[in-house]
Amino acid sequence: MGPSTPKPQRGQPAKCSDICSDHDKLSGSADDAPRKTEQRWYSGALSTQHDKEIWSVALPALASMLLEPIMGVINSALVARLGTQQLGAVSVASLAISFCTFLFSFLLFLTTPEIAAAVVKGDRGEVSRISAKGFWVAGVFGSLATACMWLGGPAIIALMKPPEAEVARYASEYISVRAFGVLAALLGFVATGTYRGWKDTRTPLYAAVGSAATSLVLNVVFIYGLGMGVYGSGLATTLAQYVSCGALCVLLVRKDMLRLADLARPPPLASVWPLLRKGLVLAVRNIISFGMILYASALCVRAGSAYQASFEIVRQVWILTIQFFECLNVAAQTLCAAYLGAGDARSAGAVLARLLALGVAVGGGVGVCVAASQCQLVAFFTSDAAVVAQVLATLPMVAALFPLDAAASIMDGSLLAAKQTDYLSYVQIVGSVLQYFGLIWLASNHMINNLTIWSTLKLLTVFRFVGGYYRNYFSPLSAYVEKQPAATTCPATSKPASARTSTSTPAASPGTDSTEEASPSAPVLDPVLATSEASSSVLAGAGVEGAKASASGSSQGASDGSSQAGHGEAGHAGQHVSGHAGNGSGHHGGEASGSGEDQDRDRAARLRAAAASAS
Repeated sequence: MGPSTPKPQRGQPAKCSDICSDHDKLSGSADDAPRKTEQRWYSGALSTQHDKEIWSVALPALASMLLEPIMGVINSALVARLGTQQLGAVSVASLAISFCTFLFSFLLFLTTPEIAAAVVKGDRGEVSRISAKGFWVAGVFGSLATACMWLGGPAIIALMKPPEAEVARYASEYISVRAFGVLAALLGFVATGTYRGWKDTRTPLYAAVGSAATSLVLNVVFIYGLGMGVYGSGLATTLAQYVSCGALCVLLVRKDMLRLADLARPPPLASVWPLLRKGLVLAVRNIISFGMILYASALCVRAGSAYQASFEIVRQVWILTIQFFECLNVAAQTLCAAYLGAGDARSAGAVLARLLALGVAVGGGVGVCVAASQCQLVAFFTSDAAVVAQVLATLPMVAALFPLDAAASIMDGSLLAAKQTDYLSYVQIVGSVLQYFGLIWLASNHMINNLTIWSTLKLLTVFRFVGGYYRNYFSPLSAYVEKQPAATTCPATSKPASARTSTSTPAASPGTDSTEEASPSAPVLDPVLATSEASSSVLAGAGVEGAKASASGSSQGASDGSSQAGHGEAGHAGQHVSGHAGNGSGHHGGEASGSGEDQDRDRAARLRAAAASAS
């Protein structure tokens, strides 16, 4: 057994060298920090500790996500019985409506982390104010978008250049009624984001089931019972959206997540502006990402109908299958935002690591299933030999990259949870620009086919994963790597010791973009500070003269400590440590205090117990 640290004699205060030695034994040196962080990452990836809460959020979200494309297929089948022109018209108009609502999806992504941070604080009033602010923004933009779509419907359809005049007429008829559903969709984004902030994905699922049932019944009644045709299909879908939105909003009020008094007052512009600024960046990202898909589709159209048909089949298979791991994106947004809002970066990192492990596993499993059943999947869509050949040449590559799709999706969710939306948008914009140049190069070199198009589109997936992984695990601005205390020098021995506390709520936390709000983090009390404060408490019973001398030394030491440690909590920590070893008067004052009263072994034991408890 190695030599032990000598214990302080009776009547003498503990030396700084002893305190630093005890601290190093308790917390380890700063050089061990990277190794400890790495161990926590791997243990988090393999641990099942958070699986229950992950699946409690992810599985209802999965059911809700699968419900939407399934209902889309059913509604398309009902319209298809009216005729090919009607089906083509609904397809064209639905694309315009989907683009409009997708543009404002930032309301969902930005509401979730804000609500989660307020929930962990137990502040229902703040939750209500955040929700009300989102509803006001959704109401204003939803009303403007509805007016534009309703008034400019024919012009929008004309820009899309449908092949036949009858298709354009039916599409204008459909969009004129579906435009009124945009408002319900935007309000639904805010409501769903609020529920996700409460880790509740079941209520949105129930609302989605009710909406789907309503849409199915009304489509049958309006199309076949009342003979309303395409207009009836659009009316049925719009009414179903308001059923879902109304149910979500009523339950928000009943559960005290939204207070009517907050909803009745327009939010101040100062509180709305950060939401609008971040939303604008996300909207630009959405436009560019959506535009790349449209451009790739247009290149396939120019190449021939077989290429366009094969591109659409692969896209439909991809959209349906990615829902199986997109639900983990929802879990990342919800759970990581809750832990980060509580200042618990360690748990947030553990959840993220576990989500990555689960996402890669689920993505790999889905990819194997798709690759194994690709012939049956293609036969479900078409029997055209040229189309089948293009799909079978592309689908294995797409399926092989499902694990990467899953990891990239979870990285997106983690950045949204950390409120690092600007960084997320910039990464995806850069990736989309490279996609664009890649597609241009393919077109100029006459290399357009389904495989080359989808390979180029996957460049964005690579950028999303690499950008998110770097930010979360290597960047100093990461919100998920627990910050290690900075090393300082012990005045008595010049031995490195950890910084006394971590700063609390700085102007721009390393966990967020410099232009975004910083997530609050709880200050971490260091054992050295705890020991130093405990020493002051034990020596406080000394004589008046000794106390005055000690106070004088502490005051002088505080100014020294403050100048070295900066401001806020760090300066406060510097005052305590410097009060014992900052200058000569403080040290002599401490000895004078110690001589006033004998320090027995019980008090020395309490010193070590306090240090151990603080660590």
